[in-house]
Amino acid sequence: MDLGLDVDLFYGVRVAEKYDLGGGYFIAPFDEFCDYIEPRWFKDRAPDQVKARDLELFFGIAAPFRWKPELRHVHAPLRDRRPRGVPLLFHRVAAEFAELLSVVLECPITWVYDFPCVVSKTSLQLLGQHHGPGSARAGEFVGNFRDPFRKQSPASPDRVRHAVELFSKKSKTNYATIAPLIHRLAEAQRTFGRFAKEDRILDLAIIFERYFPEEKTYKKELSRNVSSLLGASNEENAQIGEDIDRFYRTRNAIVHGGKSKGDAELLKEIDQALENGFKYARALLLNSIS
Repeated sequence: MDLGLDVDLFYGVRVAEKYDLGGGYFIAPFDEFCDYIEPRWFKDRAPDQVKARDLELFFGIAAPFRWKPELRHVHAPLRDRRPRGVPLLFHRVAAEFAELLSVVLECPITWVYDFPCVVSKTSLQLLGQHHGPGSARAGEFVGNFRDPFRKQSPASPDRVRHAVELFSKKSKTNYATIAPLIHRLAEAQRTFGRFAKEDRILDLAIIFERYFPEEKTYKKELSRNVSSLLGASNEENAQIGEDIDRFYRTRNAIVHGGKSKGDAELLKEIDQALENGFKYARALLLNSIS
């Protein structure tokens, strides 16, 4: 009755259950918020087909608070709805975890809506109060990210828990330094199907280059640095070095216009370069905060 929520709503992953994030936060599927948030409140962010078929791809990151129920005029604002002790940087923290989850799950996630200080419909009906979105703030239109032919399985609980674990110990790791690169990688994942493959290659190259800011990022040095951090054997080091070398030669072919015959051949294999770029960038960043 007296429980309210601050909720940031996201789209892109089937979160099957509720997870505690610590610090007063939790992540949960949309079903968990049905008594607080009505789908019609964010219909301007999703096409009709999404509402009918893909509501399960919405999830929320929320912080609960207590409020004191009272009988008031139907349009009077609720008082003292924000709890003492709720983190002040709620939206920043929610966005950071969503980006980390996107990288761990290898899946694009987009922010849909911010619903501050929502109270359950059941509570307001008992008090004779109007149930509405209040000062909600709209995010991106999810139709840009929806694939009607994709049948997405629920997110692996083990991988979600891994993201929660990484996030919970961020104060003890190199997270603050790596967070901007996680943001860029999450953004690169979100551009799938909307931006050219060449643009995504350049985004990934920037991640590698910023990870080694004190090194000259020629392909030979980059290959050696990445393979030495990720390889578990001489064979793995050699394979990773070869993959990164080819990735960076593809990047150079894009930058220089792909005019030579060799560059044109490299650009024919851009899909493989993208796959390797995402794989090694993801591994590099997650290993750095583990």
